[in-house]
Amino acid sequence: MQNVGIGTKTPQEKLSVNGKIRAHEIKLEVNGWPDYVFLTDYKPMSISAMENYIKQHGHLPGISSAKEVESNGAAVGEILKQLLKNQEHLSLYIIELQNKIEVLEKKK
Repeated sequence: MQNVGIGTKTPQEKLSVNGKIRAHEIKLEVNGWPDYVFLTDYKPMSISAMENYIKQHGHLPGISSAKEVESNGAAVGEILKQLLKNQEHLSLYIIELQNKIEVLEKKK
């Protein structure tokens, strides 16, 4: 099967569109959804390691830099996975911090 192009005479993918796309819904088939973050044997990056990573690289771990996205585009399914993984890490950090606050309040 050959590639199909809309607004382009040289499609590089199965479907290449040179223009905006509007849809009511898009369903992506994505493997490796990050529920593993909540498994008991999973160890997320520490908050200090996250801080150091951000200072060194200027973006979140697992998320492409602006330069990479501008050069290569962005794979939406992969971005969604990485954003969710980072959101789940943030949830774990909040829970950890809340537990520490409760311990400190009990010591008063």
